[in-house]
Amino acid sequence: MSYGGLLKEIKQDLKLEDVESCDLIHIGDEDYTKEEIETSEEVIAKWDFNKQNYFVW
Repeated sequence: MSYGGLLKEIKQDLKLEDVESCDLIHIGDEDYTKEEIETSEEVIAKWDFNKQNYFVW
């Protein structure tokens, strides 16, 4: 699987593993602090067929 445009940048920024070789079921038993949860952010990206790229809304 490959990523392009915005998703490629996000993958690099987050230093994510390759989805082909990582375990997507057992991702860890991290206990998040209240501060970490409150500072988390949801990002939604949608594919724009005409521009052939993702955009964030």
